[in-house]
Amino acid sequence: MLRNLKSNHFSNDLFNLARFLLCLAELLTITHLLQAQEYLWPTDASQCLTSSFAEFRSDHLHSGIDIKTWGREGYKVFATQDGYIWRIRVSPFGYGKALYEVLNSGEIVVYAHLQKFAPRIEAYVKRLQRRQGRYSLDHYLSPATFPVRKGELIAYTGSTGAGAPHLHFEIRDPNNKPFNPLQLGWPVEDNLAPIATKLSLSPRNLDSQVNGWLWPQIFDLQQNTATSFSYSPPIQIWGEIGVGISAFDLADGVRNRLSVYKIQLLVDGQLLFESSYDNFSFEQTRQVLLDRDYRLMQWGKGKFHKLYLEAGNQLPFYNSSQVGTGVLITAGYPRWMMQNETVYQLFTPMWKLPLQSYYYSDQEILQILNLPYTYLQRGSHSLTIRLQDFYGNTSTVNAQLEVYRKIIPQLEYQVAGDVLTVSSPDSSRESLHASYVDSETGNWHQLTPLNDKSKNNALISTPNSLSFALPPIRPVAIRFEYLNSRENTSYPFFVFWSDYNYDLLTSLPEIQLHKLFLDNYVVFQITSAVPLFSEIQLELENPVWGIKELSLIQPDLSLRMAEFPLFDLSLDTTFIRVYAANGLTRILCVSDTLVVTRVPCDSSKAVVSADRNFIIKFRPQSHFQPLYVHTEILRNTVVQDRFPSPMVPIYCVEPSDVPLWSPVEIKFRYPEAIANVEKLGIYSPGKQRDWDFIDNNIDFEHQIIWAQVKNLGKFTLVQDLQAPEILRVFPRPGSSLRNRLPLIKVLFREQLSGIGSEEDIVLKLDGRKLICEYDPENESVSYQVESPLSIGKHNLYIFIRDNSGNVCEKTVDFYIRR
Repeated sequence: MLRNLKSNHFSNDLFNLARFLLCLAELLTITHLLQAQEYLWPTDASQCLTSSFAEFRSDHLHSGIDIKTWGREGYKVFATQDGYIWRIRVSPFGYGKALYEVLNSGEIVVYAHLQKFAPRIEAYVKRLQRRQGRYSLDHYLSPATFPVRKGELIAYTGSTGAGAPHLHFEIRDPNNKPFNPLQLGWPVEDNLAPIATKLSLSPRNLDSQVNGWLWPQIFDLQQNTATSFSYSPPIQIWGEIGVGISAFDLADGVRNRLSVYKIQLLVDGQLLFESSYDNFSFEQTRQVLLDRDYRLMQWGKGKFHKLYLEAGNQLPFYNSSQVGTGVLITAGYPRWMMQNETVYQLFTPMWKLPLQSYYYSDQEILQILNLPYTYLQRGSHSLTIRLQDFYGNTSTVNAQLEVYRKIIPQLEYQVAGDVLTVSSPDSSRESLHASYVDSETGNWHQLTPLNDKSKNNALISTPNSLSFALPPIRPVAIRFEYLNSRENTSYPFFVFWSDYNYDLLTSLPEIQLHKLFLDNYVVFQITSAVPLFSEIQLELENPVWGIKELSLIQPDLSLRMAEFPLFDLSLDTTFIRVYAANGLTRILCVSDTLVVTRVPCDSSKAVVSADRNFIIKFRPQSHFQPLYVHTEILRNTVVQDRFPSPMVPIYCVEPSDVPLWSPVEIKFRYPEAIANVEKLGIYSPGKQRDWDFIDNNIDFEHQIIWAQVKNLGKFTLVQDLQAPEILRVFPRPGSSLRNRLPLIKVLFREQLSGIGSEEDIVLKLDGRKLICEYDPENESVSYQVESPLSIGKHNLYIFIRDNSGNVCEKTVDFYIRR
């Protein structure tokens, strides 16, 4: 009886809760409908989106929505509410032609990339342009100049500034902070859930691993249903790990990819991190480089949302403002951090925790250091990511994480005749798997121990001493791996054996050393184009700490890798040597020198190249985190025939995949023998062409050329001696027209330093300067004649100058006939 009463009470409570939630949902719906009635949709082009709020742009967040105009221009643009036109901007770049309306509520609305304004505004703009003698303007108005009513025609959609035809629409609060316009409740049709494409897991510190690799790993996701995505098999992790997701949203009726509105990260069902893209301030917009994974973008891997909070990220999107929220850390790693002196010096205040403290647990260390990381015990853990668009359509991503540390087996071996004996001090109950490779075919074969009576199983319990018959193939590589009961494998351990007549010097393929700079450590990668049947040794020498031989991880016969803290390398010049060894023979294969400079966030620092001809200057707070900067001089650069070769070597500044908060200054000392110094410019290798122009500020007295840059990378000096080329002119030279109001248009090409501003392009018709519209994307300039031209001959003068001062001039005659 009591059980039934409790059940009835429980049912009533559920019913009341359900009724309350239903009423709340209806209230929210009514509120959205009322809001939608208050604000008019700004165009008759469509109610479809091509871009959503807070999407990633090259170095900022998209501050509005883009409305589809089906590749056409000229749709009507209406005032969304009563107010007045507060600002008019006209520019060849950015927003192109744009109107700023202040609503009676105090909010600010922006309508951008317009083709033209409503007639009374257009006439006003023309008068301003003629008065100023230039096309571009940025003009502020009083409330009495252009008051507008809700629904009033104010402009027409276009494509000025950048991109294909569309209407950029944004709304800002009275403090000029943009917020998501969809919050106004407009009924954009969207019944499609977001699509997840890739998952990323990134090691964030020394000795961190993802499937044994020391740098970020990307996993292609499988789509199971319209709203379900997954990855298998389980992913091994160890150390400090950051999760990322690459995904996009869709909406009904269009194929454009939109940004996801809300993302949640859960591990074992617990919510660790959440982001919702509702609003931001323009002062924070460059922090999008911390919200997205800038490193993976620079590597060409696509756009990933970071599902953890980086230092310097103050965007208001997240469920927590504490740096480190969402980061995963595995069991045993915090104690390892405390026992690693370099990591301890970098990340632990000395007064908080004694060095090499064995008396604290992992959780106590995280608590003392106030790190909000999510602690994962050894074993399996479920990882779930929820992706949601603004209208509540939700997708789910599932994967399994396996927490354990891959190690290099500690084996000792000796060879007697054709018998290899292996022993291990490891007393764990793991097993040892042995195999050898056929050096002629590259195929791997199982190797059975001589003391295994079954002869059909290569899994032998350690720490037994195991003996193997060496295969007759020479040279031979034998691979050993631990395999535990969960089928987790260790790194391979290789034994190389060859006959005494094996000539290491003549048999050695070309060996290359690559350096991958990550946040606070560098990964050395030693590679060969073909399998390498010899032991490789990596040795570092520094005057402060002497000589260290690094323990190499060898995933296969063509790759060896090791990591080392950049803090230790920043103490002095480090000499790097790579040896190939075979018995008593050791050959130096690669030697290199590495100079790393630590640049703190709160101080100025200059980094100088080895030849002292290149300098990069950092200001306080120009970067989000301490940087370890290394410059390398690259020579013998090959470029396409149609582009000039650099006048000096290319200087590579690492880390090129870490974002800067504000520009830094780079300086070149140019060679004294160079002629036409004024034609020099600072360039970086381009993605679509050989060189991208940066700037060319020249100090002739000190032989210095300098520029401000927003990103690190590769820089050099190139000389632009070629003038722009005029391709076509309308009206055509010598043509005869009946139209007395022709459109004058010039198409040109500038391949290197580019056009700096509209002042570098001049058109004169019969000696009178024209207020022309410059389109930098299509390399064209145009002018619509407003007053009928007289019958007879007319002269058009064209002047185009590039950033290096090269000038192209042309005169064209055409005729107006009856």
